[in-house]
Amino acid sequence: MVFTLHIVYLIQQTRSVSSVNSPVYGVSWVHKKSGYQEPSDYLVVKQVVDAARQILAKPAKHKEPLSSDLVRKVISRLEKGSLGDLQLAALFSLGFFSFLRWDDLHRLSVDSFRFADSHVAIFLEKRKNDQFREGSWVFVARCSTPPCPVGIVEKFLRVANHSQGSLLFQRVLNTKRGVRLRKEAMSYNRAKELVKKELCKEGLDPSKFGLHSLRSGGASAAAALGVLDRLFQRHGGWRSEKARNNYVKETLDSLLLVTKSI
Repeated sequence: MVFTLHIVYLIQQTRSVSSVNSPVYGVSWVHKKSGYQEPSDYLVVKQVVDAARQILAKPAKHKEPLSSDLVRKVISRLEKGSLGDLQLAALFSLGFFSFLRWDDLHRLSVDSFRFADSHVAIFLEKRKNDQFREGSWVFVARCSTPPCPVGIVEKFLRVANHSQGSLLFQRVLNTKRGVRLRKEAMSYNRAKELVKKELCKEGLDPSKFGLHSLRSGGASAAAALGVLDRLFQRHGGWRSEKARNNYVKETLDSLLLVTKSI
């Protein structure tokens, strides 16, 4: 009872779930080592701890999705620039059109791609929800209207002259002889910095956007166009409808379609 009151006190005095979890885990560990029943096993303690998590938990702040028009505009501008710009254009293309997380993007190598006349097949050795590490394929179609995401990646591979088996996205080195890629992988912070820098050029608030804005932007665009849920979910690698819907932000036109259809 005394321990339960202490937890209630912590809920009133602190603002984080960890401030409650830490003493609960600590006291339970000491009791377990001493051969006593853990306080966290008692129903009243469990109920108060659950209440603390509901009261103190902060809702996740999702980054805003990027629109298809804006992404295409940025890609068109970047593909005409330096090797570093072209690499960023490939990152925008794959993140948006393939619905890829940074966790997927930074693992891509030059061997991950199988190019065909109509599309490119991208092999992902493992994804966040690939529990059995079987790997999966993502297919991106070529398009006749520029910028073509497949063409952008092909151009980047051709210009960058990657070594066999090397990672696709690498750090850029500026020398007197020009710009080339280093063997070191591009870091998450650097990728985020570059993406936000480009979005600033388009007049967007960088605090509202991030690398995940590419994945959620592609997903939102596909949903607005009425892509079948089954294909949509497979393309993004989502295991459940709930997980998929977390990435989709409905457009005004989509929301108005409900009443227009009645």
